[in-house]
Amino acid sequence: MISTFSFAADGDQENAGDEVQTGQDTKSDEAPKEGEEGGDVDPNAPPPCPECPDPAKVVLIGLEDKKKALLAEEEALKEERKALEKFKEEIDENLERLEALKKQIQDDLAMIQKVKSDEELAQERAKEAEFEKKMTHMASVYAKMAPESAGAVLSQMDIKVASEIISRIAERKASKILEHVDKEQAAKISERLAHRKE
Repeated sequence: MISTFSFAADGDQENAGDEVQTGQDTKSDEAPKEGEEGGDVDPNAPPPCPECPDPAKVVLIGLEDKKKALLAEEEALKEERKALEKFKEEIDENLERLEALKKQIQDDLAMIQKVKSDEELAQERAKEAEFEKKMTHMASVYAKMAPESAGAVLSQMDIKVASEIISRIAERKASKILEHVDKEQAAKISERLAHRKE
């Protein structure tokens, strides 16, 4: 009885050993998980590049360059704005000078016009004085003439001049002269003298 039990026990131990061995073989056949050493490597994957730059550094360098470009552009805009402001100030100053010059020219033109008007007025007055002197002299001459002779001459004279001469002769003498003036001419002279007295 004792020897039979021992044999059975030995057989159980061997079976147990076989089971353990079989379990180890099963575990060794399992593929390693991703990320663990010993995993399969893709044969088509490119090899690592030791000289290739870090992508993060490339992005940072690009951002830094863009920042520098923006700062340079901003500085250029500031300088351009300063130049425009200075140019605007110069334009404003020129406009002020032009406005002052325009006013001076207008004042000069007004002065010239005034002088011209004064000269024209003086010339007009001189002409009037000359005309008055001439008419007074002619009136004196016709007043000394015989009424018949004076009337004959006045009948052929311009109505304006004849009226000016008669108006400067004494009324009594002028009436005698008009008696010998052409009737139509005498009527016109009398009409002009009447308007002058109004």
